[in-house]
Amino acid sequence: MDNVINYYNRFDEWGRLDREPIEFIVNWHHIRGLLPLKGHILDNGAGPGKYSVELAKCGYDVTLTDLTPRLVEIAGEKAVEMNVEGFFKGFHIADARNLNIFNDEKFDASLMLGPLYHLQTPAYRDSAVQELHRVTKRDGIVFVAFMTRIRHLTTSLLFPQYWKPNDNIEDINSFLGHADENPSHFNGGDESPLCPISLCGMARAKKCLF
Repeated sequence: MDNVINYYNRFDEWGRLDREPIEFIVNWHHIRGLLPLKGHILDNGAGPGKYSVELAKCGYDVTLTDLTPRLVEIAGEKAVEMNVEGFFKGFHIADARNLNIFNDEKFDASLMLGPLYHLQTPAYRDSAVQELHRVTKRDGIVFVAFMTRIRHLTTSLLFPQYWKPNDNIEDINSFLGHADENPSHFNGGDESPLCPISLCGMARAKKCLF
């Protein structure tokens, strides 16, 4: 996953969400409306912590994870900048496929709004979903986002300046033909359907995700 880390070390993900606010506004509307009134929330694959900071502003206890060390560092800086660091229970560098730093059923709800863009094989995606299920309390809610290859194609064509190296037909064709081998650039400005899932049945969750 070094290519994912290298990409996000250079990419301004917080700025992207500010630049393209509809994604955040729509997602936050549904997240806020479905969360319990209080509790401990995991933001798994949180990037620079845009959603985590909003959760903290609402008084939730928040634990943040991301694969990219620089993004975890930025999230901590943002928490201090926004004066909500007291609501954070931890900032962790972690792979969504292995959350063994957390006990079973630790969180009242969980978010995973980025990792499935980059986990291109069924086995990797299953591992991430199973880990999210494991660490979230029974009858908790998880919020999951994903993206189809068609969406990636259209965003690459519409906004090539933002999706380098997939900013030309040759590289786009190469990506689409070898997506399972190249997990680094599978995110885009228009996020997938946000999928809130009750954890009373993982079979429904997997059907919803894939």
